[in-house]
Amino acid sequence: MKAPIANLRSKHRPQTPKAKEPSLRERAMHALDADFKVHGEDAIKQLRETRPDRYVELAARPTDLPANGFEQCKDMREIGIKLLQSIGFRDPDENSIQAAIEANDVFIDTLQAIHQRAQAREGK
Repeated sequence: MKAPIANLRSKHRPQTPKAKEPSLRERAMHALDADFKVHGEDAIKQLRETRPDRYVELAARPTDLPANGFEQCKDMREIGIKLLQSIGFRDPDENSIQAAIEANDVFIDTLQAIHQRAQAREGK
């Protein structure tokens, strides 16, 4: 007689990880972004005309959202992930993350070369 656990193990298949669903905040921000693309300028104009005090308050308020989120990355791996996610690659694998890091290094080297050429032309 086989042990019950042995029977369960032989039938158990490893579960494939589910794709990470966007958070409620991410979904809300995407919806707000889509709505703003359609109605944004009209909504701003209406706010300026109906509530100029609120319009000025919002315009003068510093934003608390990071410009691109990269400043929150702790290491190059997180930057690689963020780079891939910025183009819609939701759940990148390790090979893709490493390739993104390498591509970023080439990009940075290219930017530095552009800067050096510009400085050489200016005689600095």
